[in-house]
Amino acid sequence: MRLAEDYAPLDIDLASPAPVDRVKAVMTCMVDAFETLRRIPGAVGPKQPGSGWPAIVREMGEEYSFRSADREFQRALSKAQISRMEEVLAWPAQFLADEPLAADALNLWAMCKAWGRSIDGVLQARAKQAADIARVVEREINERRGVQRKAAAGEVAEWANMKLATADGERVERIRANALIRLERELTSKGLVHAAVIVKPAECSPDKVISRTSLDRWRFVGARVIADSLN
Repeated sequence: MRLAEDYAPLDIDLASPAPVDRVKAVMTCMVDAFETLRRIPGAVGPKQPGSGWPAIVREMGEEYSFRSADREFQRALSKAQISRMEEVLAWPAQFLADEPLAADALNLWAMCKAWGRSIDGVLQARAKQAADIARVVEREINERRGVQRKAAAGEVAEWANMKLATADGERVERIRANALIRLERELTSKGLVHAAVIVKPAECSPDKVISRTSLDRWRFVGARVIADSLN
């Protein structure tokens, strides 16, 4: 169900001098475009790779069956309506190339509104996916670090053993102390001082909106940029 505070009806002029009206009108157009897309049967978007369709469609389109669309609605669709849908869905890619978070937030919000999907549910699924990826990346990184730290320690140990083979008395203690210093320097130079690192989910998915607060902030940013560009 549409809420007035979310987005405005389609009869609002995008060229209106009122910024809020223009921003809401952009969001309305985005939702209606996704509603039209939902009712078109067949595959989502063009088949050729590298299409200009929103990434969110390719990301989530497989979860839906577009072939059970409203046939009465399909018959009522005109070429102009289809053309309008394609034009609107291209807005984020066209006007928000420098604001990927804004483009993603606006697309995700509009799609969820049109397709009756829980925004929080999508964000939670994304967060889980990012966390799973982060754990895999973290494990791989720390395994490599472990091998590198072991190799560095082995080189220092080899150096120390050569020195100790002919050392006695106070020299033995100096060699051992120097070995620790050499190892610390070696690990520092290679960024291996800490045995393990922690990889955060956001580091693995920097182009995704992973909180509802940021999504709401960025979708308004995106809609405003598009409204200003169209105006």
